[in-house]
Amino acid sequence: MGVVGDQGVLQTDLGNLQILHWQHGKRKGEPRVIKVKAKRGVGWGGHLGFAEIHPAFIRAIRTGETQLSSVADCIDGTLLAIAAEESIRTRKIITIK
Repeated sequence: MGVVGDQGVLQTDLGNLQILHWQHGKRKGEPRVIKVKAKRGVGWGGHLGFAEIHPAFIRAIRTGETQLSSVADCIDGTLLAIAAEESIRTRKIITIK
């Protein structure tokens, strides 16, 4: 997973719990490495939180406990991904309301 901006690129390295940072125009060189302290497991809490989300979802079904994410959260995440793709395609800033 990564982010490309007008000043550089950030890319996750989950296996090593770090973020790689390249400044704009320097992608071919060595990145700046930013170490991340994980709470537990490999990959920031178990592959971006999935290790916590799945058992919590099962608990919510069995006990009626509140889920970690709502339908609205999922819709927001999907809209964000669609807007990001549109921004890449059109090369314009997309505003989400």
